[in-house]
Amino acid sequence: MYDDLPHLPFRKNIKQWNRTAAECYQIKSNCEKCFLYKVIFQNSKNECKMKYFVQYYLDKLGKPRNTG
Repeated sequence: MYDDLPHLPFRKNIKQWNRTAAECYQIKSNCEKCFLYKVIFQNSKNECKMKYFVQYYLDKLGKPRNTG
């Protein structure tokens, strides 16, 4: 799923997970369970790219804290 990350504005100096990415991780990047997807992307031609940021955070920081 994350073999080839697209060219996105990834910050190289990240120190912690942001809330949106942590929530995306918790629901296993399942857009049907995501509030933001339902509000912003579901009826749009744009695609949510949060799953790529989740993979980037996993690669750089490991799993987010407090994910149960």
